[in-house]
Amino acid sequence: KRYPDLPAINEFHARFLDAVRAIPGVRSAALAGGSPLDPGFTNSFVIVGREAESAKYPEIRTRFLTPGYLETLDVPLLRGRAIRAGDDAHAPPVIVINRTAARRYFAGSDPIGQQITFWGAPRRIVGVIGDEKFKGIDAPTDPALYAPLAQAPQQAATLLVRAAGGDPSALVPAVRAALRGIDPQIALFGIEPLTRTLSSSISKPRFDAALLAVFAGIAMLLAVVGVYGVLSYGVAERTSEIGIRMDLCAIGWTVMRMVVG
Repeated sequence: KRYPDLPAINEFHARFLDAVRAIPGVRSAALAGGSPLDPGFTNSFVIVGREAESAKYPEIRTRFLTPGYLETLDVPLLRGRAIRAGDDAHAPPVIVINRTAARRYFAGSDPIGQQITFWGAPRRIVGVIGDEKFKGIDAPTDPALYAPLAQAPQQAATLLVRAAGGDPSALVPAVRAALRGIDPQIALFGIEPLTRTLSSSISKPRFDAALLAVFAGIAMLLAVVGVYGVLSYGVAERTSEIGIRMDLCAIGWTVMRMVVG
């Protein structure tokens, strides 16, 4: 499929990334179709040569990205190569897949060089990368494929920046200025450090744990009150017996051991 505005979009992406990477304090930068831990979208696919088998497969998680994505998010390259600058609209369509997809769909075979068809085009697998989370850090990893952003435009893109050190938020004014210098009509929004993204992803489990702790504390308190009430009633019932024992020269700790027992 041809996208008439794809060259202009790719030129803008390249200029913006070059400007961001030139900012002092930026170690690496990339654009992607979603932010880390963003589930993004899934897509039907077919493994070329295994069409009948592929019809039974569920949709695979899909993300478009630019070169530099792996370095920025510290995702390891396991086999083959990553998406590179030459993978543009004029190059043959390529993808990389994650380790989970390689194990599930290419067990016992080499996925490098094989082809997967989606969006009407066969795309050659050029690399296998490590797994990353899509639906929260405690969720199992889904099979995923990654395609060059330069080969298919997206409605929006997420800028990912790895700072060389210090406070990453200090880079925000310079990034805004870089974007404004290229196109002042485009807004930069939704800015947050990865630590906040991670914190948001576990907010529900954290709330559930806190709620469970509160109920556990209430249950413990009720148990303590109940045990105290039963023990108090038992001691009150045996007050006369305890008095007789004390009168018969029973040692105090003996009486105490009887009550506690």
